Amino acid sequence: MATHNRQFTHVTVEQPGKSSVMTMTQSTLDLPSAGQVTIKVHAAGVNGPDIKQRVGAYPPPAGASQIIGLEVAGEIVAVADDVTQWQAGDKVCALVPGGGYAELVNTYAAHCLPIPTGYSYVQAAGLPETFFTVWGNLFIRAGLKAGESVLIHGGSGGIGTTAIQMASRLGAKVFATSGSAEKCQYCLEQGASVAINYNEEQFVEPILAATQGVGVNVIMDIAGGDFINENLKAIAIDGRMVSVAMQRSCTSDY
Repeated sequence: MATHNRQFTHVTVEQPGKSSVMTMTQSTLDLPSAGQVTIKVHAAGVNGPDIKQRVGAYPPPAGASQIIGLEVAGEIVAVADDVTQWQAGDKVCALVPGGGYAELVNTYAAHCLPIPTGYSYVQAAGLPETFFTVWGNLFIRAGLKAGESVLIHGGSGGIGTTAIQMASRLGAKVFATSGSAEKCQYCLEQGASVAINYNEEQFVEPILAATQGVGVNVIMDIAGGDFINENLKAIAIDGRMVSVAMQRSCTSDY
């Protein structure tokens, strides 16, 4: 374990705005706390919350780093005394509590993953946020199983793409929605059996038709708003629905 704090360079945002407001500065990084590791960052993922934080619309949670960035890939350079699953020199990708746009970042050892064989640092840096989100919501909370059916809204986005890939490869029948013909084709290429353009048709009737009126077992909703009531029409009895985000407004009269 390191015996002293480290100077490091990182992105800072003095005033909210466009990407041009991001500049570089230096700070001192604390030693990793209990259960944590320090990662030398080789690449950082870019996520929606990063952009919202840059424009002043996403204040970091209490205790989190004020530096932008939620996922990284790199090399562990220090570990807390109680960390046994990782050691200095290990190459990982990780979910971080802010601070990813930096040379160094502290995160929890349990939030690190080994970089998949053949992946570059840049490729690996785009894995943790979406895969943790999808695995935690779709498979742990919703309990999706092989042989079941699932509706994934926003199928062409980062979360949607990951959800389609994982669900289809683990044996579920995947329905997806997206906002254009091109995006729907992309969803089919990722493993969806049916892709519905929600800007051209309601998704409930095609799903009920394809499931003989039963509906889907699971819905993973990143849209919210006016989709919520429609979800209830498309879900099977004893189905499960997980809500990941609220990106649409409620326009119905319910």
